[in-house]
Amino acid sequence: MGLLEKFKRKKGWEHPRTSEDGASGEDPIHMFFESAMKYYNAGSIRDAEEKFRNILEINPDNIEAHYYLGLIYKRDKGRRRF
Repeated sequence: MGLLEKFKRKKGWEHPRTSEDGASGEDPIHMFFESAMKYYNAGSIRDAEEKFRNILEINPDNIEAHYYLGLIYKRDKGRRRF
């Protein structure tokens, strides 16, 4: 279990897997997150960054999006201006 998973478990933060009315389906944040992780793991960092930013437009407090954007920015340190 990684650091992010331990933190989420400790804080009790989880991604909702159902809509607000209880119907099964995925919320937009979860769909953006899955897409972002596919891009991130495939090395398409700019595409992943865009998806993580989309998540923050919906929910500015989303810890996972902030975490992975932080990793992207750390990786790119010195290569571009913010």
